[in-house]
Amino acid sequence: MASTAPKPGTPKRDTKEELVNATIKLASRGGMEAASVRSITREAGVTEGALYRHYRSKEQLWVEVYTRIVGAMAEDKAVLLDADLPARECLGEWIRLTYAYYDGNRDAFNYVLLAPRSLSESLGEVYERQGRLFVELFTRLAARGEVREMDPKLALAVFGGIVLAVPRLVNEGGLEPPASGYTEEITDAVWRAIGN
Repeated sequence: MASTAPKPGTPKRDTKEELVNATIKLASRGGMEAASVRSITREAGVTEGALYRHYRSKEQLWVEVYTRIVGAMAEDKAVLLDADLPARECLGEWIRLTYAYYDGNRDAFNYVLLAPRSLSESLGEVYERQGRLFVELFTRLAARGEVREMDPKLALAVFGGIVLAVPRLVNEGGLEPPASGYTEEITDAVWRAIGN
């Protein structure tokens, strides 16, 4: 009987990472409904049993993927809370970071963008992590008199609506990539909407 063990020197397969990558790819291209256990394991080239060795359920996998992506995006933006930048530059840097992540990790960005609201119950605080960071940033900028006086959550809605329109339009073919090419124009639009 032939051995199924990998040859010496062959890198060990990272099944968990392959499942994460397959989930991101499938969900970003076809929505969460495209990321079924069968399609994820087929894309990853593993058995369904391999998925269940790492995760209790498909939903647990979805939560881990979302948490990992949002954690990376939020970590980049959290430094802006302590940056000593004028408000317009600070907001522009947030936009630049958002578009740089999108341009470099389009499937991961779309995974978060397309995640259904129903997933928020499983995600807990991570679902609103970036929103809370923005609200805190806006509140600090408002205290310095650098942005309009308005409800910070309304500012988040305005900001998110303007900023996230670019990745959506790039996805739909309405704008040419890269998203980062629109950073200045979008920063100007955001500033006109919420700047002081």
